[in-house]
Amino acid sequence: MKDLKHSTEQRFGGLDFDYPEEDLEVEIVAKGVQAEAACSMTMVTPLTDDPDMRDTLSAAVQTFFG
Repeated sequence: MKDLKHSTEQRFGGLDFDYPEEDLEVEIVAKGVQAEAACSMTMVTPLTDDPDMRDTLSAAVQTFFG
């Protein structure tokens, strides 16, 4: 991984956070997001900005979930 230039680092904010308590963590990860929506959010949208590639990836998700 390449380090950022100091001048670039100054343009970002940062947050420190820790793991939530177990009961809260269970609630966070069990919000009931539909599998198809979860696949789109994690495997299509973040991978590319290219509309044609997104259409292709979305079609693959649609094929799997029917």
